[in-house]
Amino acid sequence: MSANLSVAENAMTSDIVVSYSPNDLFYTVAETNGNMLTTNDCTALKPTHISWDISCNNTNFPHFKESCINKELCINKENASAIRIIQSGHNGADEKYSNANSYYGYTILNMFNLGIGIVFLIYIINKYRKL
Repeated sequence: MSANLSVAENAMTSDIVVSYSPNDLFYTVAETNGNMLTTNDCTALKPTHISWDISCNNTNFPHFKESCINKELCINKENASAIRIIQSGHNGADEKYSNANSYYGYTILNMFNLGIGIVFLIYIINKYRKL
C-alpha cells in the first residue's frame, strides 16, 4: 500500500495529510482488469489466516499466485480503509482545535476591549465627580 505524506505548517498547527493513492500500480491494474474484490469476498478469503504463510511462500506461490494476489489486495484494501478512518478522525480533531483557538482569540480580544472600556469609564467618572 502506498501513502502520500504532505505537511503544511501554519503558525500554531501543522496539518498532516495521509491518503491512500488509488494510482498505486497494484490497485490500478486490479481495478482496470475488474479484479478488485468486494468486502464480502475479502471476509470469505480470510486474508490474515495463518494458512496463507504456507500457501504464499516462495515455493508454493507459483501454484497459488492468484489467491495470494487476492489476499494482498484484501489486506491493502483493509489498510486503506484504516488510513481513511484515521485521517477522518484527525480532520475532526484539527477542526475542533481550530475552532477552540478562534474562540480563545475572540475571548482575549473581548477581554482587552472590556478592560479598556472599564479604565475609560473610571477615568470619566473620576473627572466629572469632582465638579
